[in-house]
Amino acid sequence: YLVLEYILATDLKLHFDIIMQFNEKAPDMDLGNESHRVIISQMLIKFADINSPSKPYPLHRQWTDRICEEFYGQVCI
Repeated sequence: YLVLEYILATDLKLHFDIIMQFNEKAPDMDLGNESHRVIISQMLIKFADINSPSKPYPLHRQWTDRICEEFYGQVCI
């Protein structure tokens, strides 16, 4: 369940839904609440997903190549 939630956090179709959920619940976030922990984790995954372009270009390019390799490897399966 959680792995699926985290993978879907990178889906741009769900981007604004996740952002809106986070913004609505952010003032009252409770780490003891599982649904709040999921939203926080989704946001962390989103941050990790979008930070690659902010890295120095050689490192950014290396990660981009790895992602493309993984993607095209999955398509061929």
